[in-house]
Amino acid sequence: QAQGALYLLANMCAENAAKIVECEGIKAVCMAMYKSPNALKVQETGCAVLRFLVADSEEVPEFVTDLGGMQMVVAALETFPESADIAEHGLAVLANLGWHSRENQDTMAEVGVIELAIKAMSTHAERPKVVAFACAALESIANDHKAHRDLLAQRGAIEPIIEAMRANLERANVQAYGCAALQSIALGSFKNKRTIAKAGAEDLVLDAMEAHPRSWKLLDFGKMLLDTLDQ
Repeated sequence: QAQGALYLLANMCAENAAKIVECEGIKAVCMAMYKSPNALKVQETGCAVLRFLVADSEEVPEFVTDLGGMQMVVAALETFPESADIAEHGLAVLANLGWHSRENQDTMAEVGVIELAIKAMSTHAERPKVVAFACAALESIANDHKAHRDLLAQRGAIEPIIEAMRANLERANVQAYGCAALQSIALGSFKNKRTIAKAGAEDLVLDAMEAHPRSWKLLDFGKMLLDTLDQ
């Protein structure tokens, strides 16, 4: 009930999100998730609240990390792999945490987020939002991190991203985050660029950009990927 109230409050306006942080709402959410690891609704709501709070914030991801929020989300993903809601909200949280700091990127790679994201893309292939945030989480691990670019390629992330883009041409967010993830994996690696190019990424990107001419995010990430593959 407490988490449900926080979720409703957080969705009312951005000002309330700040108040939730000030009143130790993040701590309450993480504690509830910790105390009820097998309660599906608690985990779903906890991931949803954390997703809202970390979005577009410079400070909140640090609070979430310090309070063990990353570990709580990872545990929820591991415990309830069939929950599309946990997958969507949880991967969105992890993507924001990965973009926040290099330390978070390293921790995410160590605790198996790469494998969790790839698994979620397969388990929830019919849920475009899950697929999009799985791509975003993978991108956040590889972003500006040379070792992780190769790690993602070694752990088989390229093919699922390509397949997700191929299956979701009508979904701009899947295309945008897919392009971003592939670009981060390709950057500075001839081997990865070749693998991505041979998988047909260039045609996929061009088709996506043509299908979504008003998606600035897709146009931006798509151009970055094409430029990287052409280098």
